[in-house]
Amino acid sequence: MLVASRLIQGVGAGLVSPASLAGAVSGFPPERRGSALGIWGASSGMANLVGPVIGGLLTVTIDWRACWWFFLPASAAVAWGLRRFVPATIHADESPDAAGLRQLVVAAAALVAALTFVVMIGAFYLAQQYLQVAAGYSALGAAAALTLIAVLVGVAAPLAGASRTSAARGRR
Repeated sequence: MLVASRLIQGVGAGLVSPASLAGAVSGFPPERRGSALGIWGASSGMANLVGPVIGGLLTVTIDWRACWWFFLPASAAVAWGLRRFVPATIHADESPDAAGLRQLVVAAAALVAALTFVVMIGAFYLAQQYLQVAAGYSALGAAAALTLIAVLVGVAAPLAGASRTSAARGRR
Protein backbone atom coordinates (compact mmCIF):
# COMPACT_ATOMS: atom_id res chain seq x y z
CA MET A 1 0.00 0.00 0.00
CA LEU A 2 2.84 2.37 0.86
CA VAL A 3 4.66 1.70 -2.42
CA ALA A 4 1.44 2.13 -4.42
CA SER A 5 0.72 5.42 -2.63
CA ARG A 6 4.26 6.62 -3.30
CA LEU A 7 3.89 5.68 -6.98
CA ILE A 8 0.66 7.70 -7.24
CA GLN A 9 2.38 10.62 -5.50
CA GLY A 10 5.29 10.39 -7.95
CA VAL A 11 2.95 10.43 -10.95
CA GLY A 12 1.23 13.51 -9.52
CA ALA A 13 4.55 15.25 -8.98
CA GLY A 14 5.59 14.31 -12.50
CA LEU A 15 2.47 16.00 -13.85
CA VAL A 16 2.70 19.10 -11.67
CA SER A 17 6.34 19.98 -12.32
CA PRO A 18 6.08 20.33 -16.13
CA ALA A 19 2.72 22.06 -15.75
CA SER A 20 4.29 24.73 -13.55
CA LEU A 21 7.04 25.23 -16.14
CA ALA A 22 4.40 25.53 -18.85
CA GLY A 23 2.76 28.27 -16.80
CA ALA A 24 6.06 30.11 -16.54
CA VAL A 25 6.58 29.85 -20.30
CA SER A 26 3.07 30.80 -21.38
CA GLY A 27 2.35 33.33 -18.66
CA PHE A 28 5.11 35.79 -19.54
CA PRO A 29 6.02 37.71 -22.69
CA PRO A 30 9.25 36.62 -24.43
CA GLU A 31 11.29 39.53 -23.05
CA ARG A 32 10.47 38.53 -19.45
CA ARG A 33 10.49 34.76 -19.93
CA GLY A 34 14.15 34.31 -18.92
CA SER A 35 13.52 35.90 -15.53
CA ALA A 36 10.32 33.85 -15.08
CA LEU A 37 12.19 30.63 -15.84
CA GLY A 38 14.95 31.68 -13.43
CA ILE A 39 12.42 32.19 -10.66
CA TRP A 40 10.82 28.86 -11.54
CA GLY A 41 14.23 27.16 -11.33
CA ALA A 42 14.97 28.84 -7.99
CA SER A 43 11.61 27.69 -6.63
CA SER A 44 12.35 24.15 -7.77
CA GLY A 45 15.77 24.24 -6.15
CA MET A 46 14.37 25.56 -2.91
CA ALA A 47 11.65 22.89 -2.95
CA ASN A 48 14.45 20.33 -3.09
CA LEU A 49 15.78 21.95 0.08
CA VAL A 50 12.57 22.51 1.98
CA GLY A 51 10.90 19.15 1.22
CA PRO A 52 13.63 16.86 2.58
CA VAL A 53 14.27 19.13 5.57
CA ILE A 54 10.59 19.16 6.55
CA GLY A 55 10.43 15.40 5.94
CA GLY A 56 13.53 14.88 8.07
CA LEU A 57 12.18 17.05 10.89
CA LEU A 58 8.85 15.23 10.88
CA THR A 59 10.56 11.83 10.78
CA VAL A 60 12.99 12.61 13.60
CA THR A 61 10.53 14.43 15.87
CA ILE A 62 7.28 12.51 15.25
CA ASP A 63 7.43 9.54 12.87
CA TRP A 64 7.80 8.96 9.12
CA ARG A 65 4.01 8.67 8.85
CA ALA A 66 3.72 12.35 9.78
CA CYS A 67 5.18 13.19 6.36
CA TRP A 68 2.04 11.79 4.72
CA TRP A 69 -0.27 13.81 6.97
CA PHE A 70 1.71 16.97 6.25
CA PHE A 71 0.58 16.80 2.62
CA LEU A 72 -3.09 17.41 3.51
CA PRO A 73 -2.77 20.99 4.82
CA ALA A 74 0.11 21.73 2.43
CA SER A 75 -2.00 20.66 -0.56
CA ALA A 76 -4.96 22.67 0.68
CA ALA A 77 -2.75 25.76 1.04
CA VAL A 78 -1.38 25.35 -2.50
CA ALA A 79 -4.87 24.84 -3.93
CA TRP A 80 -6.07 28.00 -2.16
CA GLY A 81 -3.06 29.97 -3.44
CA LEU A 82 -3.63 28.82 -7.01
CA ARG A 83 -7.30 29.80 -6.95
CA ARG A 84 -6.50 33.12 -5.28
CA PHE A 85 -3.45 34.34 -7.22
CA VAL A 86 -3.28 32.59 -10.61
CA PRO A 87 -5.47 34.00 -13.37
CA ALA A 88 -7.90 31.57 -14.99
CA THR A 89 -7.07 32.70 -18.53
CA ILE A 90 -3.70 33.66 -19.95
CA HIS A 91 -3.26 35.15 -23.44
CA ALA A 92 -6.90 34.62 -24.41
CA ASP A 93 -6.66 37.19 -27.21
CA GLU A 94 -4.01 35.37 -29.29
CA SER A 95 -4.46 34.37 -32.91
CA PRO A 96 -4.93 30.62 -33.56
CA ASP A 97 -1.48 30.41 -35.20
CA ALA A 98 0.26 31.94 -32.17
CA ALA A 99 -1.70 29.67 -29.82
CA GLY A 100 -0.62 26.58 -31.78
CA LEU A 101 3.03 27.61 -31.74
CA ARG A 102 2.79 28.40 -28.04
CA GLN A 103 1.35 24.94 -27.37
CA LEU A 104 4.28 23.37 -29.22
CA VAL A 105 6.79 25.42 -27.20
CA VAL A 106 5.01 24.58 -23.96
CA ALA A 107 4.95 20.85 -24.83
CA ALA A 108 8.68 20.88 -25.61
CA ALA A 109 9.46 22.77 -22.40
CA ALA A 110 7.31 20.36 -20.40
CA LEU A 111 9.18 17.38 -21.85
CA VAL A 112 12.55 18.93 -20.98
CA ALA A 113 11.30 19.76 -17.48
CA ALA A 114 9.99 16.23 -16.94
CA LEU A 115 13.33 14.71 -17.94
CA THR A 116 15.21 17.22 -15.80
CA PHE A 117 13.07 16.44 -12.78
CA VAL A 118 13.48 12.69 -13.23
CA VAL A 119 17.26 13.09 -13.18
CA MET A 120 17.38 15.75 -10.46
CA ILE A 121 14.92 14.13 -8.06
CA GLY A 122 16.41 10.71 -8.72
CA ALA A 123 19.88 12.03 -7.89
CA PHE A 124 18.63 13.65 -4.67
CA TYR A 125 16.81 10.46 -3.72
CA LEU A 126 19.87 8.26 -4.31
CA ALA A 127 22.14 10.69 -2.45
CA GLN A 128 19.77 10.81 0.49
CA GLN A 129 19.46 7.02 0.58
CA TYR A 130 23.25 6.67 0.46
CA LEU A 131 23.71 9.14 3.32
CA GLN A 132 21.11 7.36 5.46
CA VAL A 133 21.91 3.72 4.70
CA ALA A 134 25.64 3.67 3.97
CA ALA A 135 26.89 6.70 5.89
CA GLY A 136 24.55 6.34 8.89
CA TYR A 137 22.96 9.81 8.74
CA SER A 138 19.48 10.37 10.16
CA ALA A 139 16.74 11.51 7.77
CA LEU A 140 17.25 15.09 8.98
CA GLY A 141 21.04 14.83 8.77
CA ALA A 142 20.90 13.56 5.19
CA ALA A 143 18.57 16.41 4.21
CA ALA A 144 20.85 18.95 5.89
CA ALA A 145 23.88 17.55 4.07
CA LEU A 146 22.15 18.13 0.73
CA THR A 147 21.09 21.65 1.66
CA LEU A 148 24.10 23.27 0.00
CA ILE A 149 23.14 21.90 -3.41
CA ALA A 150 19.59 23.20 -3.15
CA VAL A 151 20.76 26.62 -1.95
CA LEU A 152 23.22 26.91 -4.85
CA VAL A 153 20.49 26.01 -7.35
CA GLY A 154 18.14 28.50 -5.69
CA VAL A 155 20.73 31.28 -5.94
CA ALA A 156 22.01 30.49 -9.44
CA ALA A 157 18.69 29.97 -11.25
CA PRO A 158 17.37 33.56 -11.11
CA LEU A 159 20.80 34.86 -12.10
CA ALA A 160 20.87 32.55 -15.12
CA GLY A 161 17.37 33.60 -16.12
CA ALA A 162 18.21 37.28 -15.75
CA SER A 163 21.37 36.92 -17.86
CA ARG A 164 19.35 35.17 -20.59
CA THR A 165 16.84 38.03 -20.57
CA SER A 166 19.67 40.58 -20.73
CA ALA A 167 21.29 38.72 -23.63
CA ALA A 168 17.97 38.68 -25.53
CA ARG A 169 17.65 42.45 -25.07
CA GLY A 170 21.20 42.97 -26.33
CA ARG A 171 20.48 41.17 -29.62
CA ARG A 172 17.73 43.63 -30.54
